[in-house]
Amino acid sequence: MNDGPVGLADPPPRRVGRYEIIRELGRGGMARVHLARQVNLNREVALKELSGLHVGSPELASRFLRESQLAGSLNHPNVVTVLEYLEIESTPYIAMEYVARGSLRPYLRHFDLAAFAGVMEGVLAGLAHAASRSIVHRDLKPENILVTGEGRIKIADFGIAKATEVAVATTQAFATTTGTIIGTPQYMSPEQILGKDVSTATDLYSLGVIAYEYVVGRAPFDDTSVPTAILMRHVNETIPAPRDVNATIDRELSAWIAQLLVKDPSGRPQDPLEAWEQLEEIVLRLLGPRWRRSARLTDSAPASDAPQPLTPAEFAAPPSAVNSIQTILTGEVPAVQPIAPEPAPASSSGRATPNAMAAPRRGARRRRAAVLLAGLVLIAAAAGFLIGHHSPGNSAQAATVTAHGDHLNLSIPTAWRTLRHAPMDTHVPLTGPVLRRDPRSGGELLAGVDPQAQGKLLLPPGFVDQLVKRPTSGDPVMLGAGAAYRYQNLRLKGEPDPMTVFAVPTTAGVIAVVCRYPSTSAAQFAAACVRSASTLRVTGTRRLGLGPQPAYARTLTHVVTALTAAAGTVRQLDRAASPKAQARFCRELSRQVRSTASLLAGARPGPDAAALNTELIRQLRAAADGYATMSAAAQENHSKRYNVARVRTERALRGYTDAIGSLRSIGYGMPNR
Repeated sequence: MNDGPVGLADPPPRRVGRYEIIRELGRGGMARVHLARQVNLNREVALKELSGLHVGSPELASRFLRESQLAGSLNHPNVVTVLEYLEIESTPYIAMEYVARGSLRPYLRHFDLAAFAGVMEGVLAGLAHAASRSIVHRDLKPENILVTGEGRIKIADFGIAKATEVAVATTQAFATTTGTIIGTPQYMSPEQILGKDVSTATDLYSLGVIAYEYVVGRAPFDDTSVPTAILMRHVNETIPAPRDVNATIDRELSAWIAQLLVKDPSGRPQDPLEAWEQLEEIVLRLLGPRWRRSARLTDSAPASDAPQPLTPAEFAAPPSAVNSIQTILTGEVPAVQPIAPEPAPASSSGRATPNAMAAPRRGARRRRAAVLLAGLVLIAAAAGFLIGHHSPGNSAQAATVTAHGDHLNLSIPTAWRTLRHAPMDTHVPLTGPVLRRDPRSGGELLAGVDPQAQGKLLLPPGFVDQLVKRPTSGDPVMLGAGAAYRYQNLRLKGEPDPMTVFAVPTTAGVIAVVCRYPSTSAAQFAAACVRSASTLRVTGTRRLGLGPQPAYARTLTHVVTALTAAAGTVRQLDRAASPKAQARFCRELSRQVRSTASLLAGARPGPDAAALNTELIRQLRAAADGYATMSAAAQENHSKRYNVARVRTERALRGYTDAIGSLRSIGYGMPNR
């Protein structure tokens, strides 16, 4: 029965292009969000109406759409899918997937570590995907983090804040409005407030505020209600560590959040994957490896006692490191070219055998892609076995026991014997080694931290010098849960047995796993040794990606930029007309060069660049000392001492240039043409 007025029909739904408006979901700032039905596909969508930008400017709408389309290029499980951008009567609209459970805001009322970790992983994975395409969100807040029906999270509104900035900056109506703030004051970073360049670190600051609010129960500076006052406090006041507010919060978790909230962007984690790896270690320590079983966000008690684990998020690899000094200055990074897989070996019948490094299962492949450089493909593993998987048709495996070494665990067949020393141990000296020998075949496995490994190969120079044939590069493969370089068929001078070496870069150095194959039963031992190597678990340190480290590349950016700026002072020194002026410019150069050495001293290069970083620091400090001596000699008008110091300074700067060239040769620079 119709309870409405007799004779009055319901008004037709409002139409926006192909969409029928069902109801309003929410509004704020310049936007209203509607639940709408896409007529031609009969599906529900979220339709965002940016009515605050209704200014009747076709040029403005066009610029807004171009900016927004960049965000629409994102395609990731933790990013809301943008379906369409349209403009109706000069008002921009964005149609996107409808996420039924709304924003993260209600879930901040109760802190659960597993759910918190699931949220942080999802957000960081979405930010990593955006960062790989040089897209910054600029307005990350709980209202822009949405919860799916399955309890996962998705980030919404990528690029809208930037597009809104374009509108405000180019529209007279907005340009004359005082007090207009683009973004949400409670979650804005200091650099964004001050109008400086923004980056992925900007989004990480906003995420730090969200994490703080999630853990502590209230946002920083929530005792202030005036937006401009909140902005100034974000710029000028240090946010107390969560543990200082609530002593029950884990110390390392508190430190992780505090690191995201550092005022200087360079002091925060340098990419979302790095931030997640740090948090994951904390979560594993507190909750164990099965924490994802209770990580889904739920509205109420689950209908079943069966756990519904949250699957690992899909991380994009961090951008490749810079590849030339010019690129360091400009910040432009070329695409990494994929490494082609090795051809499958031919069988005795002449047919190609299947590639032993076949693609792993879908879920594992997604997880492992997080630690490989963009474009790397998996390569055939030694002895016909899949790294990280068991060979099909061989389900019955020998009993194993866990062996512990410095920063590593391995599963080793119980039949293998523990040795204190072996011939291989003298050639590959490792700290805290795991050393085992198969008594049946005589093969050996050696694993531990290699303190001497360095350079592009991640092998110790002394070991490389003993090889019959020096390798030029390693094969990137998956070893355990991450990437490693693999070197096959290495033979030491005077030793008949070949070896396969896996090198895994970590923050504690290079973890090496060495398999020495006996002259007999080589295939059998190779299979068992590779299978043990594939169980590698890194402990007490963090794995690094292969190749140049993006965080260290960014430090080099600052160093080279600073020294380039110092060239102006050098020109002033050359034109100095008096010893007093020479002393002043030399003193300034000493300060500038020494500050770059201090920047490098605080850097975290990978094992490949550690020795070169030490050399850079040594040469820059020598140059700074040289300029200081030149300044003192000029003040005393001592020309001979001034010239001697000048020669030493120039020699140190040439050493700096040589070290930069060596960094270029290991991937931080392009070969000379």
